[in-house]
Amino acid sequence: MNVLIINQWSTNKGDRSVAYFLMRELLKAGVEEITISTSNTYYWRGFSEFPEARITFIPFGWTTTFRTSPRQTILAKIEMRLKQVLFSQVAMPLIRGALMKDVNPWYVRLFCTRQYQEALKKADVVISTGGHRVTTLLVKDMQI
Repeated sequence: MNVLIINQWSTNKGDRSVAYFLMRELLKAGVEEITISTSNTYYWRGFSEFPEARITFIPFGWTTTFRTSPRQTILAKIEMRLKQVLFSQVAMPLIRGALMKDVNPWYVRLFCTRQYQEALKKADVVISTGGHRVTTLLVKDMQI
């Protein structure tokens, strides 16, 4: 079995502990391969808690991956801000609408990275952890 864990925020200690617990329990249950879509793979490099397991860390699936280098150029910062606006004002409403209607339109693929799409295709099960704004995305009667 292949499990994909999404919405893991790598710099949040609570999200990391949930991911660690899920990895441990999934491996105990006999899962052969685990892929974790995380906010920043850098913070997972050198992870060797389960050396016998096939655990892969990939970046978040959205093409709005945000760089957080302190030496970012002004152009890179402008690009990042434009991506944030595009995602929050255009992509997210379109994707949410498609998911609410249980359809898979062509434009959803424009906003996801190829690596993420491949992980989704391979996954037998997808588990969403952390990312509370995403996990309540499909609640139709959510009161704010």
